[in-house]
Amino acid sequence: MIRMGCFLLKLHPWIKLICFIAVSVSIFGSPIEQSFTPSDIQFRVERIDLSSGMAFGQPSGDIMNLYSCTDGDCLLSLSDNQWLQRLKQFRQIKASAYRYLTITSCSGNATNFQSKLKGVVNIDGHNYITHPIEGLRQRVGSEPEEYVSVTFTRCRFYHELQEDMVVKDSEEIILDLMVDLNMIAWGRLGIKIMESGCFQSDATLSSPSYSVCMGIPHMIPIVGGVSPTIDRYNIHKGGTLESTAGSQMVLFISPENSILGGFTRRLFSNSSQPNDVGEFDMSLKRVRMNANGTYEMETFGHLFDSFYLTFPEFNLGDHQNVYQGKSGLSYDYQATKL
Repeated sequence: MIRMGCFLLKLHPWIKLICFIAVSVSIFGSPIEQSFTPSDIQFRVERIDLSSGMAFGQPSGDIMNLYSCTDGDCLLSLSDNQWLQRLKQFRQIKASAYRYLTITSCSGNATNFQSKLKGVVNIDGHNYITHPIEGLRQRVGSEPEEYVSVTFTRCRFYHELQEDMVVKDSEEIILDLMVDLNMIAWGRLGIKIMESGCFQSDATLSSPSYSVCMGIPHMIPIVGGVSPTIDRYNIHKGGTLESTAGSQMVLFISPENSILGGFTRRLFSNSSQPNDVGEFDMSLKRVRMNANGTYEMETFGHLFDSFYLTFPEFNLGDHQNVYQGKSGLSYDYQATKL
């Protein structure tokens, strides 16, 4: 798990942003493709904005810029806290009710951007290291992993606070940004199965082609300075074994057992089966509790006003139910809490 926290301290009429990060790594093996936790991720970020509203997919209303990058490669190393030092400065903030956090990774007419990762993944009992040309290379001795560049085909990522962050004069407000990078990447002894977030080696240089992909490192905004626990649920097709899970639901839970935010993530192993729909890599919109104690959850889509997945009745335990994709079709699933 990678945990990053950013504190907004209200010092009328200023706020101060203070951050921390902690790391733990898990690696598992598989015959063909395998999820893994990179040793480092450098993700490109141009802006982080907190806003009271959204208009045409961009922050609107009262806007507070938490971070901006105007030169260089704008890569933030999410596996250590060095870059977070840049956020430790006083900033003026307007009293308002803030609801949305927007991460912008490219600007102008750009439609894609590059980020980097490195790490070790165990596939079929052999350790492979990331390599900038071959994608993956079987490790010899203590040969170090190298950075691989992956290309993302989206420029903006949206997050919604579960409750508005209401800022008043002379009041201290704490906002945490939580990043969980556990099993965010996967290596494959073969060609890439998607475009965004992936790198594929040239088959003329390595046979077969090896590919490395990475999901989106979601920055989940949480108000109040609480210390959440992270609950993970393996999602697999109804009537199948948990070992066939092809995705996860990751939830940040408060000490009072309420949902503070979360996201879905793809999962690969030797026995995983593809999801019925492919868009398992988005953050949750505002969660609603049903009368029966379950939760209605919906993830953001490619655009702010769109969605990819809807879970009408998600239970915070092992359960079986249905979810809907953006097409409106329903799919049976089982959720197994780890």
